[in-house]
Amino acid sequence: FLIWYLAIGYALIDQPFIWDDLHQIRSYNLQEILNAWVGTFDPDNVETPGYRPIYVLFYHFLGHIFKENTFYLRIFIFLMSLSLIVLANISLLKIGFTRIGLAIFSVLIIFSKIFATLVSFMSLSSYIFCYISAFISLIFFLLWLENGRFKNYFLSLSFAFIGIFTREELYILPGFIFLFSLCLQGEIHRKIKKIFFGCIPIALLVLLHIFLRKIFVIDA
Repeated sequence: FLIWYLAIGYALIDQPFIWDDLHQIRSYNLQEILNAWVGTFDPDNVETPGYRPIYVLFYHFLGHIFKENTFYLRIFIFLMSLSLIVLANISLLKIGFTRIGLAIFSVLIIFSKIFATLVSFMSLSSYIFCYISAFISLIFFLLWLENGRFKNYFLSLSFAFIGIFTREELYILPGFIFLFSLCLQGEIHRKIKKIFFGCIPIALLVLLHIFLRKIFVIDA
């Protein structure tokens, strides 16, 4: 990350808001936050309509905490990106990746074009937040498979809800968790039913989102 910053990031660190940043990253009033649960996420009607209520809460948090101080906001997004890579590494470690494999994976991600875009374009930080939620959900799901504690499964569902209701990209989350869980080491064949039935409530969250989107945002 330090190498990436010295090579590219220093030129971005104090750049101002541009394009979507200007109307998305701000403090929302209570009515706008509540309306996001029963309508489109963008009260300005600039963006393509969509049902993303937690998306609004996330940008309200950024706007309320950082206001227009893009320097500290970029530092925060940078740390979010670091957290995302750490969570991805933890997940891959659980299915048997070696340290060398993790190092190669991390280097490929950090120096990829899309990763630089996510870090530099502030209004894309919702993707990072969304993927962080996905990996936390996955990790708690894997912990539930290991120790059977309902608390871990509840936390997995909670973060799945947060991610799915942030962006539609997480419609793939049930399949992602199912396939990832099949890669666990050991006698995984004994847990296939548990994995399958454990993913059903996550799939129902996706169906719930689709249902609410069709009701509240017809032209999404």
